[in-house]
Amino acid sequence: MSLKDCYPVFRIGNELAFTFVSRDPEGTNPVMKMITYVLTENKGEPYYNLGFGDCHPESDFPDDEAISNNGDMRKVLRTVISTLVIFFDEYPQETICITGSDSLRHNYYQKIVWDYRHIISQHYIIRGSINDHTEPFQKEKQYDFILITLKK
Repeated sequence: MSLKDCYPVFRIGNELAFTFVSRDPEGTNPVMKMITYVLTENKGEPYYNLGFGDCHPESDFPDDEAISNNGDMRKVLRTVISTLVIFFDEYPQETICITGSDSLRHNYYQKIVWDYRHIISQHYIIRGSINDHTEPFQKEKQYDFILITLKK
């Protein structure tokens, strides 16, 4: 998968966690970001929740409610999407779940997935889940969460 203009990511040990530094358009205001994949389940089905946000100095998890205002949200999200390759290289049978911590972020993530669907869908299956029904991802739907699996 090729996503241009991403930040370099660095893996945290052997964990399914990554960091990178976001910068404003002038290259200043560095903000450390974190991406995590955490195993969880919904109605008995296992999946990995994709989380990201600013690094919280006293936590092993990203602060998904922080607002950096660096003006680089698309680059940040392309960087997050770029880690799918690493995840699925190690866990090809698993499913990733994406949802926002609030409705604004959730809607934005759905828009980004739609905007990058041609790149993502080259290697991955994108589905949306709404009211316990899962279907191929569609632009006009408001999903409870997005599911991504590796194409076989």
